[in-house]
Amino acid sequence: MEQFRMMAAANGRGGGGAPYKPKTLSGVPYDECISGLQKMIRRGKEKEALVLMQELCSSGYPAAVARRLMIIAVEDIGLAKPEVVSQVYTLCMGYLVLKKDMGANRDPEPLALYMSVMLLARSPKNRETDDAQIWLLSARQKNLPEIDVQKIIDDNPCIPDRHTDRGKARLRNLAVARGTTYAEEADREFLEEGSLLYPHVQVEGNKWGRLVGEMFHYDYERNLRGFQSGEEKPKPLSPEETEIVAELVSAGEFVSTDSNQAASKGGRG
Repeated sequence: MEQFRMMAAANGRGGGGAPYKPKTLSGVPYDECISGLQKMIRRGKEKEALVLMQELCSSGYPAAVARRLMIIAVEDIGLAKPEVVSQVYTLCMGYLVLKKDMGANRDPEPLALYMSVMLLARSPKNRETDDAQIWLLSARQKNLPEIDVQKIIDDNPCIPDRHTDRGKARLRNLAVARGTTYAEEADREFLEEGSLLYPHVQVEGNKWGRLVGEMFHYDYERNLRGFQSGEEKPKPLSPEETEIVAELVSAGEFVSTDSNQAASKGGRG
């Protein structure tokens, strides 16, 4: 038993020794090999990246390679070529599924990993996705004003719509004030405000969007005029409607937040 403890300590596997640090077949520390794989891909050094990838696979770490390649795709390719990100995810996930099906004692041929490395090394690269995460996580730690969630909601009136409790209550009040139904107000607001896109691209003339505009009698062309932030302004209330809504709110006579039924014409429903 004492001899076993001495051997374990010498190998860094316990017994009071340093933490175990795995190495590849060539005696290279695993962490340096997997880190080197990403660095070589970042610099477009395809041959070097393939050498390190095969070293890891031959040393029993093909699943770790597949997982790391998916991370590399998002971190270092990202917006520069999203189709490469999708291709690498498909290749690596397929490899991992096949490896699981084959059992612990067998590994699939790593051609999917080879292709992934080659795609990544040759691709144009961009780190905006990872940089966005770095900035946002740091901004949350520093409590910067740019990450004020409530301010984002307050500054964008399109958010509290028919899909939120506050929006449902507001729309029911509007229906009462205007003598319409909840469904009419909710549909109108969704089509005129909630569904606005930027940038909105036409595909073969957007025939279905135009038909919806005709059916529900709203200005579909506005959706195509280059919507800008701040344009999403709810349809203004008339003085009479404003007075009715104010009375409803002050009296607490608005729809309960767990109801999604339409108000009847001219009534509270």
